[in-house]
Amino acid sequence: MPFQTFTDNTAAKHQADNLDTLVTILGNRPVLGLSGHTHTTENILTGEYYEGWEQNTGVGPAPFHQIITGSLSGSWWSGSLNDDLVPGANQRIGSPRGYYILNFDESNYVES
Repeated sequence: MPFQTFTDNTAAKHQADNLDTLVTILGNRPVLGLSGHTHTTENILTGEYYEGWEQNTGVGPAPFHQIITGSLSGSWWSGSLNDDLVPGANQRIGSPRGYYILNFDESNYVES
């Protein structure tokens, strides 16, 4: 489940209700939050803010970079079939189903 999400920004059930506690524990460490669950791909930058976050997560602006990776099933295997008879299943905000690649060099990372 995402720490915060702009797709479901006003829904408590799709966000961490104790993010404020995690932020306190993490302190000033560099952090990249990776999550899934929502059948969307989201890239939330530090400092971004959406209505509902403070109420539902205990934190207003995003405290660290967060990437919500999509689901292999996309939008629950829906949509037109491709040549291999696999549904296109674009996710709720239009991202293709599949996977997300991050390349790490110690604590540095690049999204591919």
